[in-house]
Amino acid sequence: MGDFFKDSLLKERGFTEWIEVFKYLKERNKSRFILAIDEYPYLVEGNKAVSSLFQKGWDEYLKDQNVLLILSGSSIAMMESETLTHQSPLYGRRTGQILVKPLSFKESRDFFPAKDFDEFMAIYTIAGGMPAYLLQWDDSLSLDENIKNKIFLRTVKKEVPVTEEKPEKSRKGLYLISDNFFRFWFQYVFPYKSDLEIGRLDEVSRKIKESFNILESSVYEKVSIELLWGFREKIFPFERAGRWWDKDNEIDIVALNASRKEILFGEVKWSNKPLGTNIFLFRF
Repeated sequence: MGDFFKDSLLKERGFTEWIEVFKYLKERNKSRFILAIDEYPYLVEGNKAVSSLFQKGWDEYLKDQNVLLILSGSSIAMMESETLTHQSPLYGRRTGQILVKPLSFKESRDFFPAKDFDEFMAIYTIAGGMPAYLLQWDDSLSLDENIKNKIFLRTVKKEVPVTEEKPEKSRKGLYLISDNFFRFWFQYVFPYKSDLEIGRLDEVSRKIKESFNILESSVYEKVSIELLWGFREKIFPFERAGRWWDKDNEIDIVALNASRKEILFGEVKWSNKPLGTNIFLFRF
């Protein structure tokens, strides 16, 4: 904005709050101006009062100005609750709304104008009309290579016991879905598609509440290992940290430094119930 208005002071100091932005636009802007805020839900997540601030900014500073304010976001539910419903501070102030749908087959094909129909058909079968997915496609690679490099290596990962010296050759590996959202979807959406299609949302929600703690506890194991690295200097300079298991036993966290012959064992408990002092991390 400092560049647009040729305002060196603004470039140096910026704004400290949104109301300053709206006030500045009213005072300085004399021609048509488009202000576009992408991923508006992120602002709301950071500050629940943002929609009220935008309401005040529009009502007091911008509504009579030659300004087009565009709010966009990928979270449909959040955009509806913050801009469209009666309870939203911004309700009744919009002049238009657009639900951006995936591109059509013909529109999507413009991403790959050199591809034959059958070649692009294979790409569209996987990526559909989502621009973000189409942009990830590497035109220099084959279909098989794109699937391996862009989908398989980022959705599923191989996990081996942390003590394995050659993880890539280990036969003890477990293949797990690495993306939390995919894991949730396959556990709670895919199995209950029939219920969801006929509107039994409350029934599916009840099933989620019954077992969500189990899924949450498995994620917490990963979080605990991640957080453990932050205490590395206070414990000992371990080189590896992760899970360990064999056919009969399993340890949630093992951190070790082989050269110094130091090791840490930890058990992870995710529970809304109080735990006794018999549950702790120890070192020997």
